[in-house]
Amino acid sequence: MTTSSQLWSLHHDGRHHSVISASDEGRAWKIVQVLQDLGDVPAEPPIALLPTTPELARQVSRAAQTARIDEGFLAFMANGMFITRLCGAGLG
Repeated sequence: MTTSSQLWSLHHDGRHHSVISASDEGRAWKIVQVLQDLGDVPAEPPIALLPTTPELARQVSRAAQTARIDEGFLAFMANGMFITRLCGAGLG
């Protein structure tokens, strides 16, 4: 996560799935769409993108520090994996 990014909690079927880091909600949805295309997040509804809770933001921040993710990330997946780049994904 960079200083200009916000954390967004991706929910599928009413349950938390992953955390997206983006400058705004529109960009967060673009990241979600790419991850859906790759099969990393569910594509079927219902899907919601919500601002993270302060507690979840702290958990993700601690996990990023532990993983030494210094340059920011695009997503923090439910399995604990950080996605830091999506080469050729056209996120522009």
